[in-house]
Amino acid sequence: MSGTGWRLRPGRASDAATLIGIEQRACGLLRGHPAWSLFSRTHLAAADHIDAAGKGRPWVAEAEGQVPGYALYGELDGAVHLEQMDVEPADGRRGLGAPCSSASRHAPRRRDPGG
Repeated sequence: MSGTGWRLRPGRASDAATLIGIEQRACGLLRGHPAWSLFSRTHLAAADHIDAAGKGRPWVAEAEGQVPGYALYGELDGAVHLEQMDVEPADGRRGLGAPCSSASRHAPRRRDPGG
């Protein structure tokens, strides 16, 4: 996929399997790094992605029907913060990370009614 022609859009519940795959493949790049043991144990479950989508927390990059990366936002003490961000290894170093990580300007600034 080229580094151009993609757009950011809100994540959907139907993106869960795709986002899990991106996270797992990106984590694979850490094999041999001291952080591997931590990151290889902390993948988000499909239910986590589905719940987050219902709250407007994920933003995905999309091009030609493909999702090469995403950012997942949360709220802490009333401030939006980046919880998770991953890019497909094959699409790394193509300018997706910065816009995904700055998508917090689109993230909802409302409290989770359950929390």
